Amino acid sequence: VIFFYISNEGISIIENSVTIGLPVPQKLKNIMAQLNADGDENK
Repeated sequence: VIFFYISNEGISIIENSVTIGLPVPQKLKNIMAQLNADGDENK
């Protein structure tokens, strides 16, 4: 349960970093795109 909350906050920090224009490695951007695609399929 703790791991879920820590990873969820980590994802949120990365999303906010991209939103405000901070440099984020392309690999992390690819992972975020995959997570968003997986989330859209579940709706």
